[in-house]
Amino acid sequence: MSFRGLRAMSLVTMLALSGCSLPGEAPEPARSGSPTATGPIGQVANPNIGALLAAVIEEDSTLAALGTAHPRLARRTTALRGVLRAHIAFLAGLEPAPQSTAPQSTGTATPTPAGIADARDQVSSRVTALVASYADAAASEPNPALARAFASLAAGATQGLVAGRWQSPLPPAALGTSLDPATTALTPSAVDALQRVLAMEHAALWSYGVLGASTSAADAPELFAAMTTGYEAHRTARDEVDALLRNLGHEPVASEVAYVFDDPLRTPTQVAAAARALESDTAATYAWLVAQADADPDSGGGLRRWALTALGNAAIRELVAQGTPENFPGADELADR
Repeated sequence: MSFRGLRAMSLVTMLALSGCSLPGEAPEPARSGSPTATGPIGQVANPNIGALLAAVIEEDSTLAALGTAHPRLARRTTALRGVLRAHIAFLAGLEPAPQSTAPQSTGTATPTPAGIADARDQVSSRVTALVASYADAAASEPNPALARAFASLAAGATQGLVAGRWQSPLPPAALGTSLDPATTALTPSAVDALQRVLAMEHAALWSYGVLGASTSAADAPELFAAMTTGYEAHRTARDEVDALLRNLGHEPVASEVAYVFDDPLRTPTQVAAAARALESDTAATYAWLVAQADADPDSGGGLRRWALTALGNAAIRELVAQGTPENFPGADELADR
C-alpha cells in the first residue's frame, strides 16, 4: 500500500488487474515514478524560471537584512533562508546559463521595518506572495515535470513560513479551491489519476481513524487535535474527488473493507511518525497529480490548482504532526539535482 506501514487487503490486486498502480507502490508515481511519468526537467529556457529566481534571491537578501536588524528574529530568518537558498540553487540549475547562487551579490534587499511586529508582517506578506508566484507558475506551466517542481517549491516555502512561526497553520480541512464539475474538464488520463488519488484518500481517511483512536485527547491533546483535523481534511478531499467523478459520469473507486498497519501505534511518538509518513506520501501523491492535470492558468476551478492547494495543505499537516520543514515537499528527488 502507499503510506509506509499501511497495506490494503485487496486494492493492490484490483488495481494491478486494471493496469494501474497505487501512489507509493513500485513504480511509485508520486515520488520516484514522477520523472519517468513526466520526463526529466533538464535545463530549459523558461521565463518563469528567471523571474522566480530573481524573486527568491530578493527575498533571501531581505531576510538576511532583517536578521541583522532584528537579532531576536535571526534564528527564524535563518531557517526560512535555508529553504529559499535550496530553491535558489534548484532554479539556477534549470537555466541554460546558470546564475550565481550567492544571493548577496545579486539580490536587492527591501528596507527593513524598525519594529519587530512590522518586520514579521513583512516576511509573512512577502513570502506569501512568493508562494502565490510559485503556484501561478505551476498552474500555467505546460511542462508537467516543471509544473510539479514549481508546486513543490510553493509547498516548501509554505512549510518554511509555518515552521518559522511567521504564519499560523491554515485551516487543515479547507482545501480552498473547489472541484467544480461545470468548469473542471477531465481527460481520460486525468480520470485515471483522480481514481488513484481517491484510492489514496480512502486509505488516508481510514488511517486517521485508527490514529485518532490510538491517541488520548487527555494525555496528548495537541496530537489528538492534529489527528482530528487530518481526518477532516482527508474526508473533505475524498468527498470532493468522489463527487467530481460521479458528476462527470465516472464510477469512483471504492474503499477497501479494511487496511492493515504494519507498524505499532502504542505511543504518541509512533502515532505522530505514522501521521508524518502519511502526509509526506499524500504530498507526493498531489505533487504527482499536479503533473498529470492539464495546465490551469485561470484563478480557480481547475484540477491542477486544486492539487496545488491539496499539496500545500498536506505539507502543513506534516508539520503539525511534529514534522520538520522540507525544501521540496512531495518531490524529494529535486534536492539531488
